[in-house]
Amino acid sequence: MLEKTILLVSCDNNKYNLNHLEKVDDIKHIEKIYGTKSPFYKAYSTLSIFGQKDIYILNLDDWEDIKENEDILKDLYFDYVCPLDLYLDDRYYDDFENKNLYYSQLFLKIFHSTVTTVIFTGEHASVFEDLDGFLDAEKERYKKVFPAILNLKRENIIYVLNNLKTYPYANVVLAAMLCTSNYEDYPESDKLYDVVFDIDYSDINQRMAYFKKNVLTGTTVENLVNFSDDKIKKIVSVWRIIKFFFFNKPNHERFIGRAYADYTRVKIQEELDRFLDEQVGKIIYKYRINSITPISYQPGSVDIISNFDIWPKFTTEKYNLESYL
Repeated sequence: MLEKTILLVSCDNNKYNLNHLEKVDDIKHIEKIYGTKSPFYKAYSTLSIFGQKDIYILNLDDWEDIKENEDILKDLYFDYVCPLDLYLDDRYYDDFENKNLYYSQLFLKIFHSTVTTVIFTGEHASVFEDLDGFLDAEKERYKKVFPAILNLKRENIIYVLNNLKTYPYANVVLAAMLCTSNYEDYPESDKLYDVVFDIDYSDINQRMAYFKKNVLTGTTVENLVNFSDDKIKKIVSVWRIIKFFFFNKPNHERFIGRAYADYTRVKIQEELDRFLDEQVGKIIYKYRINSITPISYQPGSVDIISNFDIWPKFTTEKYNLESYL
């Protein structure tokens, strides 16, 4: 699992290393291979400004080719994925289902078994004459797509309006802010600078995040929610705390491969208790361990299921989690 990582995905005109994941550590490599006008160069430059270190790229010949990487994408478990120049309502014809589908559907289907968050954005606000034209286009985009993803894992998708003057991709900016800020902090940055249009909450759809310039606090990200209807999961600051417990586990390695006994269960609970107690006052208010249950699916093999509740910061609600050993 690759916590605090960002995967940039694009169909660049350069056909270098098609359909293969690549970790990149040097903007000069991006410039040499793809050029300064490429989506990868622009996005990598933005991430560098925000101090993001763990960056991967995936260059596709066609957006549908992302299916070729489905298994490795699920295994690697990236934290955030940013499609570049792919819009929420862009479509393709699916030969298997014999109908047009949205690429956003495809991304959600690929990551359905993970907590990877895909962040989409739209056309840059600067190409629109006025705020009304910009918002009308975004609302129409959302209106078309949302019914098509109702039955998918919608906490895995964020949509942010592309309204920052300085940066071409608002989704890349937001991903960098989420990766470089602490879990217990609301993501913010002094590098957001100005916006194209002044947007208020009353202007937008309830599921759209956006950037707003404030007189006292500067530019901030507002309405930071995903597409979920769940009152806990839809708040991104809460959901990423929940994601923390997928990326981070108690140290149970010493119990793997050993014979199970009641003593083992007690020690596993003590380790879980120690792990959760370290998070109290940081990212959770409190926790409760409900059960440590051994389950044997075959002779000589025992799986341990730890069930516990957490009360994350940024909400008064509790959330139930299970950990498998």
